Amino acid sequence: MSKTLYTLGAMETKLARLIRKGVSNLREEQEHHKPQHDFEAVDSGCPQDVDSGVLEIRQVQLQAVKSALERHREGTYGNCVDCGEKIATKRLEALPSAERCVGCQSDFERVIRRNDGQSSSPKPIFYDPEG
Repeated sequence: MSKTLYTLGAMETKLARLIRKGVSNLREEQEHHKPQHDFEAVDSGCPQDVDSGVLEIRQVQLQAVKSALERHREGTYGNCVDCGEKIATKRLEALPSAERCVGCQSDFERVIRRNDGQSSSPKPIFYDPEG
């Protein structure tokens, strides 16, 4: 379990750094690139949209990691937030911020799909475009 806690801490640090860097880069782009024509405004929005999309994913990831660290502090880390059963060790090793066992996560995702992706609690999305 201590290896998983170390992994969560490292993930938190890396994601926070990437978010700060991403926000800084977006601000720089906005300050230095002011479109001269309407069509440039439409065209130039694409890279910023991608950057802000990546930034949003990282913010969701960071929140998932912080939630996992909070569950660890509360003594509930490793237990499914829905059914209370233990989450498989292999699952936690693969996804240290997992808050649900495989069965409950499947049910959760099925509900999200049924509700067209609308949910009050975001599911963690782990994608690192920088490898």
